[in-house]
Amino acid sequence: MEERMKKSHTFYLLLAVILISACQSGTAPANQTESASHGHDNASTAPTPRVPAFFSSPTAANPLPPVLDPAQFDNPVVSKAYEFARANREIFAQQPCYCYCDDGFGHRSLLDCFATDHSAG
Repeated sequence: MEERMKKSHTFYLLLAVILISACQSGTAPANQTESASHGHDNASTAPTPRVPAFFSSPTAANPLPPVLDPAQFDNPVVSKAYEFARANREIFAQQPCYCYCDDGFGHRSLLDCFATDHSAG
């Protein structure tokens, strides 16, 4: 039973990340890219998006912001994503949000998206 719950939690974490990414354009502003050169002769020269803000450890993220109440969302998928974020705040704090809301909204990690209604949109 515990293994099934772990798989379920992993599924909903991935779903939440996909929802966040799908709701946004998924591309960084042009001034926030860097070369993808890795010292290989055949390395891509296309710019790669920067990695948005996130915390390297749960301790660095403290104090963790509270997640909005999942019951306030009518969409069951959104509600479940908020429920999962609430149960896994330390994990969400260690994830970047690729809509680049760290730049526009000052978010410090994916968790901040769930502390507001940002993730519902």
